[in-house]
Amino acid sequence: MANLAYYYAAEQRSEYKAKAKELARKAYEMRPGPSKLVTLGYVLLRFAEGGKDLEEARDCFKKALEGAGPDRMYVEEHIKELEKVWPRTDI
Repeated sequence: MANLAYYYAAEQRSEYKAKAKELARKAYEMRPGPSKLVTLGYVLLRFAEGGKDLEEARDCFKKALEGAGPDRMYVEEHIKELEKVWPRTDI
């Protein structure tokens, strides 16, 4: 579920926006953890419809950093991408 949501976000095709957000949220609800937060943040970043989505993406990445472990570099890459489109990241 989360992998498909991440794939949809990577493809960044608008017809996948609603489904990607739905899958990412469900994946996190079913099994909360850093990797699911990264997926949700990435989906929100890629399909952002305004500051609210970007703010939520920032919060997901920030929380994911706390428990990221060896996947920390992926979170940091997404944070850099977020900072390019929304410089008010403060992470």
